[in-house]
Amino acid sequence: MPCYDFRCKECNLEKNVKIRMSAISEHKEVCVECNSEMTQVIKSFSASVKMDRQQVGEKIKEDARKIAEKVRSGDQKIISEIYGEK
Repeated sequence: MPCYDFRCKECNLEKNVKIRMSAISEHKEVCVECNSEMTQVIKSFSASVKMDRQQVGEKIKEDARKIAEKVRSGDQKIISEIYGEK
């Protein structure tokens, strides 16, 4: 789940929040200090490639196996993350 930065419109407090990409457009964040509305802050970032295609494919398969094991075991947290809240 990606992290997004928010800044309070009143006191300038900054906060980093994990939110599903599908939910960010509807997400409203409120400042814990002054109870004002917070706005999303767009910051610059950079990335570097550390794996080739084959390594990425193997990592995806391994991650999928781990998720499938958790779903089979009845892990409610992972099931909610995949299928959404009830």
